Amino acid sequence: MAGWLGEVDSMKAAVLYGPRDLRVVEVDKPTPGHGEVLVRIKACGICTLEQRLFLGNQKIFYPIVAGHEASGVVEEVDGHVLADLKPGDRVALDLLNRCGECYFCRIGSDHLCENRFKPGLNVMGGFGEYVAVPSSQVFKIADSLSYEEAALTEPVATCVHSLRAARISLEETLLVIGAGVMGLLHLFLARLLGVQTLICDIDERRLQRAKDLGADLVINPERESLVDAVKQATEGRGADVVVLSTPAKSAFEASLSVVRPGGRILLFSKGDRPFEASIVPDKLHSKEVSLIGVQGRTQRDFQGAVSLLNRGRLDLRPLISAVVPLEQINEGMQLALDRSTYRVIVRMED
Repeated sequence: MAGWLGEVDSMKAAVLYGPRDLRVVEVDKPTPGHGEVLVRIKACGICTLEQRLFLGNQKIFYPIVAGHEASGVVEEVDGHVLADLKPGDRVALDLLNRCGECYFCRIGSDHLCENRFKPGLNVMGGFGEYVAVPSSQVFKIADSLSYEEAALTEPVATCVHSLRAARISLEETLLVIGAGVMGLLHLFLARLLGVQTLICDIDERRLQRAKDLGADLVINPERESLVDAVKQATEGRGADVVVLSTPAKSAFEASLSVVRPGGRILLFSKGDRPFEASIVPDKLHSKEVSLIGVQGRTQRDFQGAVSLLNRGRLDLRPLISAVVPLEQINEGMQLALDRSTYRVIVRMED
């Protein structure tokens, strides 16, 4: 506790000291700086980014308090904050900071910030009890939205960004390869747009879940021809848009065979290890196929995701496989690494 000797308040946080070295320890509680908001974390998802950091497959500095899919309650607001935020407000958080100064931040492509994973930018922090966040990255949430669902605002925003890049329209057909969390979020958003959505995966349980959640067609390429199934569903043309939500060479190569002439392929997912694949440029040229890389999200995408969730347009409860307390974050990480789960949420004590 703070005292006359200048002691600082402490809090619990899960600190990643290196690959597979995740410990819940006492650390200094942050204080909000100029234009910042202190938020008491309520829930934080264990995303594939945190899984890569835990396994040592993502380049970053250690030690670090990870966790970027978070929600919480405003505890304190710096006096220079202009936003309508006050203690007690329920909020979703954007915890991947940008520098605001590099070329990409200046042109509005802040998701491509050159400095976003460098020390000194207060990166992430959702696996701690408190975090100090720039007010521009704090978004009010509706009382009807659970903290667990609100923690998934960030992944929803990345899929909003993906479908913006796809320029998809309601008469088109979307093929999503991979029926994990991100694949299903693409499905949810595509349904809002009225787009015919096909889901491809080799896991029958995931395909059944996708079917139950509204997929127009599910395809297991180990049991039937992906090309034939897609062509049959699209009057022989192929998919207008293919989203790769799984980072596999076979999935990438399959996308080239099922996209229609003039279609778009979106490389959405980043894997643990890069792979190389052969591309025949003439095929892209002759079919006028667009190959589009998408990653992250902008502030506009995040605001869009918040609006959808606050209006009750998305039900994210089917994507939450387990909720664990902070003290059991290592057990939660092992659950998250299991392919049979969707999203695991770390819940802070009230």
